[in-house]
Amino acid sequence: MDIKGFLNTVCSEIKYEPVRASISEELKLHIEDIKEEYQIQGMEEKEAEEKAVSQMGAAEEIGKKLNKIHRPKLDWKLFIILIALLCAGFLVAFIRTNSMENENYIIRYLMFTIVRNSIRYNSVLY
Repeated sequence: MDIKGFLNTVCSEIKYEPVRASISEELKLHIEDIKEEYQIQGMEEKEAEEKAVSQMGAAEEIGKKLNKIHRPKLDWKLFIILIALLCAGFLVAFIRTNSMENENYIIRYLMFTIVRNSIRYNSVLY
């Protein structure tokens, strides 16, 4: 396997896209250092590259391990603000429901809020 194929395989396992480029660059530098060592020992460029890539290990396994390490972290301040705003919206919906005597409004509001925020939360994680 060549360097480009190895890096593409590793990066395809990493779900958090913003870190892919930096991980790819770092792995490429490591492989090129190992390749250079083999070339100093007298190997041809192609053989040295293949041996350096194989020395790194299984690309899928490395990608999966790096994916576990590089997950986006939840911003707690933003999460607390979101909960506060949801509670404020719920309070407004509750007051509006009592004044209108329409019980379906609060149920629809809750369902909409849960679905919308679960979609947003999932898109932030992946």
